[in-house]
Amino acid sequence: YYELGGDGLMQRKLDGKAIKDLPIAPLGTKLNRGAVCDEIEAQFMSICDSRSTLSKRIKTSKKFFSFCVQKGYIDSNPLSELKVTFEKTVDNRAKRIMTEHILKLVRDGLPAEKLVYRAAIETSLNTGMRQGECRALPWRNVDFENNVIHIRQAVDHDGNLSGTKTKYGDRVVAVDERLMRLLRELRLQQRCSGDDDFVFAKINGDWQNSETLRQAFKRACRRAEIPVLLWSDMRHYFASSQINELGEAWNNIADDMGHHSADFTRTQYRHYLDNSEKQETTRTIARKSIYGSD
Repeated sequence: YYELGGDGLMQRKLDGKAIKDLPIAPLGTKLNRGAVCDEIEAQFMSICDSRSTLSKRIKTSKKFFSFCVQKGYIDSNPLSELKVTFEKTVDNRAKRIMTEHILKLVRDGLPAEKLVYRAAIETSLNTGMRQGECRALPWRNVDFENNVIHIRQAVDHDGNLSGTKTKYGDRVVAVDERLMRLLRELRLQQRCSGDDDFVFAKINGDWQNSETLRQAFKRACRRAEIPVLLWSDMRHYFASSQINELGEAWNNIADDMGHHSADFTRTQYRHYLDNSEKQETTRTIARKSIYGSD
């Protein structure tokens, strides 16, 4: 496995880590295709809660194993017959992103966190920003005068600064004044607070590590005594809140989410309209009221 040659494959990164540094067991020449396929399918389902992410990772992994077969490193592609449905993933996400959990997270889970982590989480809840977009947000893109945030760039999976995930990802999202007060407080505390500095930066000015933010989010969930959510759940909560307030105005929701079309947004999030339990708890709660009444 580690003799893949001088084409730099082992230096390539997956989720920010070089392939050579990943805890991958050596692949033997004889594979139990059924057992391996089942194990890998279970692993994919445990770490992917997005249809697009799941599809991309399976597709990429199939190509990688095909490459290994062509080079003679393994006898067969263990993923060649892997087919995964998405119903379980969608249902689990819709059930666990409950408004009462988000309210408890903000009220009970976040106050004990460092201001920079708390602000990053609340910004994601209020804007639907992906984690990479949140990490790459510079102060110049926070418009305090008009209470909007411009989303123009992201930190990609390889740890590089890039544009947003798609060409439609550049967007402007209106936010609540309470979030803006929190961001003003953060800027006053930040050592690096110039227009080109990152909003949720480390002390040295670099953007935050993705794992650092994930761990802060998990701590807040446990402190609030709610199911541990994924960072991407905040984006889906934002979408569901938009739907509850705007109904099926899919064009408007697609714009705020940075999607390429209203049809894509409807396909991804239509199930939230069918979740009667969630509608009962969120029907009168707008996107900007995640903090509760004050």
